[in-house]
Amino acid sequence: MSDYSRCPNPKLRGEPQSIDSMCWFAGYTMLFRWRGMEEKKIREHVWNTLDGAGIDMQDARSTGLKLKDNKKAGMALGLKVRGYGQPVTVHNLRELVRHSPVWATGRWFENTNHVYVIVGVSDDWVEYYDPWYEYNPNEAMEIRKSSTEWILSGDSKTRNGLAHTFQWFPLQYFGR
Repeated sequence: MSDYSRCPNPKLRGEPQSIDSMCWFAGYTMLFRWRGMEEKKIREHVWNTLDGAGIDMQDARSTGLKLKDNKKAGMALGLKVRGYGQPVTVHNLRELVRHSPVWATGRWFENTNHVYVIVGVSDDWVEYYDPWYEYNPNEAMEIRKSSTEWILSGDSKTRNGLAHTFQWFPLQYFGR
C-alpha cells in the first residue's frame, strides 16, 4: 500500500487506563513498553519523572494531564514533542510514526481530551491503541482502526480530534 507508514514493531501490548482520567498515563506506559523498559519499572518511572518535573500528579490523576503540561511531560520523559502552528496533517503523522509509536492527545470524545497511541498511518486510515474500554480491559489491548479524517478533525463540531490540540504539543514519540 503506498503512502502507508508504520512504526517499527507496531504490535506492542495495549494498556487499559486504570480510571477515566488516566489515558495519558496508559499511553506513556505503552511507549515505554515498546521501547523495552522493564515492565515492573515503567509506571514508577513515568510517575516519578513527571512528579520531579513539577507536574501536579494528583491533579493529573484526578482530571487528566493538562494540555499546558504536554510539552513539559514529554521532554521530562525524554520524548520528542511536536506541536504545530496549524492543524496536524497526514504527512506530520507519517513523519513521526516512522520512528516510534506516537502518543497523541486530541478531542475524540465530547468535552474531554483523550490519548491514543498511533502505530500506523495512511491517507485513509490510522491504526492506534486506545486505552479506553467500554466493558472489558482487554478491549484496550488490540489495535483499532479509524479514518484518518476522524483522527485529524473528529466530527468537526464538539469532537475535533487533533485539530483541537495542535498548539499544545499533542504528539510525542521516541525520535532518533
